[in-house]
Amino acid sequence: MLCGRGFTICAGWGARGAGEYGYYEAIDFTPVRMPEGESYKVIRSFMAHHQGMSLLTLANLLLPDKMYDYFHRDKRVQAAELLLQERIPAGDSIKNREIPVRTRTQKPKPAHIAPLQEYDTADTPVPEVNVHSNGTLTTVITGGGSGFIRFKDLAVSRWREDPVADPWGDYMYIRDVHRDRLWSPAYQPCRAPADRLRVQFSQERTTFLREDGELQTTLEIAVSPDANAELRRLTIVNTGGEARSIEVTTFLEIALASPDADKAHPAFTKLFVETQYEAGAECLLARKRPRNAGEPSVWAFHTLSAGGRSNGPAEFETDRARFIGRGYTLARPRGVDLRLEGTVGSVADPAFVMRRRLTVEPGGQIQLTAVTGIAESKEQALELAQQLSLEQQVERAFQLAWTRSQIELQHLHISPADLGVFQSLAGRALFNSPRGRNASRALPPIRRDNRASGRTASPGTGLSSWSGLPIRRICLSSGRCSPAMNICAITGCMSIWSS
Repeated sequence: MLCGRGFTICAGWGARGAGEYGYYEAIDFTPVRMPEGESYKVIRSFMAHHQGMSLLTLANLLLPDKMYDYFHRDKRVQAAELLLQERIPAGDSIKNREIPVRTRTQKPKPAHIAPLQEYDTADTPVPEVNVHSNGTLTTVITGGGSGFIRFKDLAVSRWREDPVADPWGDYMYIRDVHRDRLWSPAYQPCRAPADRLRVQFSQERTTFLREDGELQTTLEIAVSPDANAELRRLTIVNTGGEARSIEVTTFLEIALASPDADKAHPAFTKLFVETQYEAGAECLLARKRPRNAGEPSVWAFHTLSAGGRSNGPAEFETDRARFIGRGYTLARPRGVDLRLEGTVGSVADPAFVMRRRLTVEPGGQIQLTAVTGIAESKEQALELAQQLSLEQQVERAFQLAWTRSQIELQHLHISPADLGVFQSLAGRALFNSPRGRNASRALPPIRRDNRASGRTASPGTGLSSWSGLPIRRICLSSGRCSPAMNICAITGCMSIWSS
């Protein structure tokens, strides 16, 4: 009876699997490993040898012949049975000693894991950035909502360094159809003022929380640990008493070239990109044509799913010039007020643009997921797009991202506090420091020299003379490094002492 009650409790915690293998492997209650607001995590895996051990235990209990009897009938086991006999120790091994009495301790409280950094504005002296990576695909997000996506040494999205305007990135537009009001879940690209705005940088995700009148939006960004894809989950909550018709439009300028080649001649690199749309999967595709026989073909994919709650099919466009329009800007493109034309093929200026229209009931909420990734073939791209569009797979990807982040911290012996310091340096490495007479105010207080080691600091920076040069350019998205390893590479080139 007690065993049955235990199974019922575990099932209430979500430990019972949906398939034919019964309950999941375990439930983790370790407080230091729990995300904020959670006291346990279900280990969603099955181990065949554990299933076998359970079956053997039932067989030994119910059947007259025991499995260990079969084991000891084997001649090879009988030849080594003496090794299983424990010798009686010589002499008295029993010691009389007092055992200290321990009082019962209280159940530990779940750990409160706060974001590494949190801002209530995007107006910072240098754009603050957060880095997410699974080893091959890397996403860099700024505090304003801009940034870029890299796959190994390939720039998936186009980006340029601009610490003032910060106008390059993967964006979302939210438009109230009846009130004709446009804003974005982050500060960029609309730059519309919000009633309340918060930006949270955690190791596994970046979160933008915003309130605009009766609508609350939450945008979460992470990289899938087991797929080369970036996920953006947008949640819109209607706190008012009136239903709202909302259009959500995504925008991403495609590069699919090395960053140096794209900067040197962007118009030339655009000539090798072809776009397609698969109506069955509601997925946009972009293929980079190989320039020579030895260059592999690369497929980029982008999809915007609403979990079956969309009002009609998805709209799409792959021509950036048609979407923005002549004389318009990304702050309010011409395409957000019109139906998307659905242009595909060898366009002169490729981009991924998708739109969904939904209705948010009073007191209700809707959730959309934008997935952007890289695959080696068209079939693999469509498979990943359809898989990561499912709500269960999206939640699983965010959970795996958190698990991977905890493993990285333990493997690299980095505390969350140290990682917060490392992340604050990432923006300084990616963007040039402010210039002018007020530049020193944007930098933290730094000791200006190190006479004990014989090194002097560079003027205006506080960096030792041998470390001032390599900090100028460091690629955060290089190779197969994790975000923590990339950020550690930055700090390895620096010799600073903050107050």
